[in-house]
Amino acid sequence: MQLDPQIEAQIKTLAKMKGSGAFAKYIDYIVFPRYRNIAPDAKIEFSFPLTVLVGQNGSGKSAVLQALSGAPHGVSVGVWWFETAVDPIYEPEVSEPKSSPVRSASLPADRKSAFWYCYKENDLEKYALKTRIKRANDPDYWEPSRPIAGYGMPRMTRDEPIKMESIYINFKLNVSAFDKCFYFHSKSTLVAFAKSKIWQNGPKPSKQPRVQDYLRHKSKRLKVALEKGKILMHFGKNQLNERAKELNIKELSEVNKIIGKNYTAGKVIRHRFFEGWGLTVAFSTKDRAYTDAFAGSGEGAVVRLVTEIEQAKPGSLILLDEPETSLHPGAQERMLAYILEKVKTDKHQVVISTHSPTLVQHLPKEAIKVFSLNPEGNSDVVADCPPEEAFHYIGHRYDANITIIVEDRLAKEVVETAIQSNGEAFAKNFNVIFGPGGISAIKKEMVVYSRQKKGPLVLFDGDQLPTSNPPHIDTNKIARGDMTDQNLKNLVDKQAGKIDFAFDSNMAPEQKIKIYTDYLDYYRDNVHYLPFSTPDEAIWDDDLCILLSTGVDPVNGAKKAADINKLIDPKEKFRRISSLTGNVDSIHQLFIAKFKNTKHSSFVQLVDLVKKLA
Repeated sequence: MQLDPQIEAQIKTLAKMKGSGAFAKYIDYIVFPRYRNIAPDAKIEFSFPLTVLVGQNGSGKSAVLQALSGAPHGVSVGVWWFETAVDPIYEPEVSEPKSSPVRSASLPADRKSAFWYCYKENDLEKYALKTRIKRANDPDYWEPSRPIAGYGMPRMTRDEPIKMESIYINFKLNVSAFDKCFYFHSKSTLVAFAKSKIWQNGPKPSKQPRVQDYLRHKSKRLKVALEKGKILMHFGKNQLNERAKELNIKELSEVNKIIGKNYTAGKVIRHRFFEGWGLTVAFSTKDRAYTDAFAGSGEGAVVRLVTEIEQAKPGSLILLDEPETSLHPGAQERMLAYILEKVKTDKHQVVISTHSPTLVQHLPKEAIKVFSLNPEGNSDVVADCPPEEAFHYIGHRYDANITIIVEDRLAKEVVETAIQSNGEAFAKNFNVIFGPGGISAIKKEMVVYSRQKKGPLVLFDGDQLPTSNPPHIDTNKIARGDMTDQNLKNLVDKQAGKIDFAFDSNMAPEQKIKIYTDYLDYYRDNVHYLPFSTPDEAIWDDDLCILLSTGVDPVNGAKKAADINKLIDPKEKFRRISSLTGNVDSIHQLFIAKFKNTKHSSFVQLVDLVKKLA
């Protein structure tokens, strides 16, 4: 998986900024004692300034975004989460009848829907609790509350909510005014239009007006509002639009960068020229002008994202619900780079709900929180998931079929153990094989792989590590004739030893140069080395040898083990211990298990290596 270097650099910078306390306004973590379908007392830590929430549909990601949107001072979750006759909010029963006006007041405090969170102010930790009160005149009222010990709050002193702007954008519902009318118009709208003088006295392309006719007529006033910058009125009383806002140079530049277009101008207008209030985005290129009725829905979503973020106050809490909607992977990647840059410059805290592997794969595990439905139907929150594990939860296969060739069977078993220690989801993507012909056969097979420019990764034992890295070939030297096919052959010999390329006797030097260059390039990009000389040496353990020997022969086992431990050759050690205790493969497994379970430094290095190979 090749990551964008710009994004990698941004992530490193943001990690340093977070560690140094650069974010003055920041929610450190949030706890849900009782909230919707989130498992009781679930905790989400925001260890990285941009957090992604990953999980299947209905797992509670949007519910968490809505809670965060209502977390700061002066805002309420009730804006997003409220009950109706068909969707009641169930709270625990109490002794009073449901019709009692005091029912909600009598509900014990520690049984109401609530969440609390921690933030810092002047380096002091603050703990703010918000609770659903359900007043008689407002059944969905939320308010800050005194601390409740049953919620596990560290301090019983009441703290006020954090003062920061929260911006919640749901991209799943990003429908333009045009699309809203075209796809969801009411029948009464067209009936009323059929009775209007415009339709009665004008040309009739059909017996009854279609939605196309209605939109064609209403768009005339939209055009005036866009071009003249006017606010139009209905019969001089009711406002039909807000003044159109033109994208500034920065906003237009970022929109163009994300969606890969070259718009020369852009405008956004909120209006009700069609049917109900909605947004229209108008674009101009050097050749023509059009609105989002003729553009893809992704363009409108990006404009909304960029304008909202550009206008946000520094240190805002920005919550994005599936911003990847209608964007192709390349645009998603550029969108992520833009958001990370704004986090860096404006010190925003951003939380994103997403199903996009493109967004997730770039982020450190500290930024990834996975929502997983448990048998009770609630969502557990799994913290600090590596991308491959997060993909497993949403059913996306991570960079599948990574084949690694190793030297022998023992290397295969050790490498597979390191891979499996990263979890089932990670391990499913690897196929480890060993070359029956050993090192020389693998190096010869690489001639074919390099010509095809496609093949497996190679993991040699550490004792094969060359004294120098494979060189980057200077094509300018080849063009000038300063590097010949013989020079390149010498480089191959130095790197890989004598390789039989089976050249035709009539092959031109230029063709040989190409083959040697491809081989060296493949070697540089695909060959790696175990972080120890040999697997036998790495997994050998003197104490385990003594334990196994004395288990077989209580009288003489300790002396035999001591003699084995004095040997220098690890392979001979395994041959000797297996002759005492049984099959060498089963002996290897015992030593590998201890190698893993003791978290030997070489094993830890190997685990890190296979993660990098992914």
